[in-house]
Amino acid sequence: MDPTRQIRFLYPPLICLGYLLWLLLSNARTAEVFSQVFRDAPTPTITFVGTLVAGGVVVVVIGFILGTFTYSVMRLLSLLRGIKSHRPSEWIGWQTHEAWFSEDDANDIWRRSVGLWADLKKRDIHLATVRLDFALIDERVHQWIERRWNAFNISLNTVIGILLVKGGAQYFAPSLPRPNLWAETGWALVAMFLINAFLAFKDSGRMLVFCSQLPEEKKTR
Repeated sequence: MDPTRQIRFLYPPLICLGYLLWLLLSNARTAEVFSQVFRDAPTPTITFVGTLVAGGVVVVVIGFILGTFTYSVMRLLSLLRGIKSHRPSEWIGWQTHEAWFSEDDANDIWRRSVGLWADLKKRDIHLATVRLDFALIDERVHQWIERRWNAFNISLNTVIGILLVKGGAQYFAPSLPRPNLWAETGWALVAMFLINAFLAFKDSGRMLVFCSQLPEEKKTR
């Protein structure tokens, strides 16, 4: 797995698990359960290390599930919008969250990525965007876009994760006390990561459009 995906699958679940652990340890009863496990273990050090190793595997798995869930929801929303437009065959792949452009910007991207010889096919604009990003623009610009897109994914996955923690705590443990600071911090994190996701999303999209409007010799690697 490449480092970019590792970071994407690592940070959101760590933040969300930390947020959940804060809730559990803030309650005397659940905190006592945690301390009891390590206190009664025959080899506390080995138990602790083993827990960390197992926890690392669990974190990556949770990160992959969380990322898959978020991606599936975003693509489903794009598909539902296409069905609502009564032209689903035209909208599949058009204006997904990975290629969300106005029609004029989509034409610029199509012209630079595919050429003037082919008419714009909206359902393929996603593929044209990928080709522009990975094959035509300067490598350093591509890396900048990748960093911004990574920030978008991490932030959005974290938002979904925190909301799942909040919803799960309410559904599975409604009687568990939730400190005001815990609840308020959760909403503050949601707002902060949503803002970051929005800005990173806009930055990466604007850069792709900007590159599509540059003279072709400036874009080749």
